Amino acid sequence: MNRKFVTIIAIITVSVLFLILLISSGGDAGRIHIPQDNGTHTGLPVWHPPMEGYDYQKVQATVIFSAIMMTIGAHLSFKWTSKVSKEFITYFVDGEANRTPTIEFDRLLGWYSAITSITGIVNFMVDVGKLWVTVGVLHNAVEVTILYTLHQGGKIKSTTIPAWILSYIMLAASLSFFLDWPFDALWFKMQGLVIDYILFIQFTRMYFDTHKGFGDETQRLVDVENTHTVSISPAQKHIVLPDSSKLSVIFVILLALFLSALTGKISVIYQGFH
Repeated sequence: MNRKFVTIIAIITVSVLFLILLISSGGDAGRIHIPQDNGTHTGLPVWHPPMEGYDYQKVQATVIFSAIMMTIGAHLSFKWTSKVSKEFITYFVDGEANRTPTIEFDRLLGWYSAITSITGIVNFMVDVGKLWVTVGVLHNAVEVTILYTLHQGGKIKSTTIPAWILSYIMLAASLSFFLDWPFDALWFKMQGLVIDYILFIQFTRMYFDTHKGFGDETQRLVDVENTHTVSISPAQKHIVLPDSSKLSVIFVILLALFLSALTGKISVIYQGFH
């Protein structure tokens, strides 16, 4: 069956499901009555209700540990991409068989790890709320940059990307600042979920497309600096980028919107039972 036709059918199906979900959620806003807790360290309102029996020490320990590990990951990412032998460079491959080294993208992931670790530390200090958004929105902005980079063939080619990223930051942060509870938290969470779902979908597609395109075959490579021979799978040398056609992009965005709305709906139902 024609791939374009299948994509169109998928778009229509997801659109119908998304519309049904929105209609069924029309009255949820009036039923949302969630008490708001105050931050442990600041006393300011935060984006979660008071939780009895909640062990803050476990959560804070997890947050700090995650921040430390992300910092280490960022350091290693920058270190390992500072000097790479040509034989060991991995390449993005698009639908037209164009190859782009992943070095810049790997460094972008390093920045993502570094900024995420900072958001974790700020989370520990002030908890998740309006104050945290001033840093938390940067985490999402890097995710948007990652998606844009993949869409552009693995490398930022447009000079307009800073303006688009800045516009996103202003929109996401402004609504989070000026909306009242719980809609400020709901807005920031939902738009973040859309980005997260798109990332999950795109990286999953990359994995399966790469596995399909290169399989498990291996090739012998020589490390000229250390003068030894190693066996490296072609899948480690090439990463197939996801389809960036308009129909594919529309489908992925609609699917992410639907999954995010479904997640929100489940949360409302859960709150109704508690």
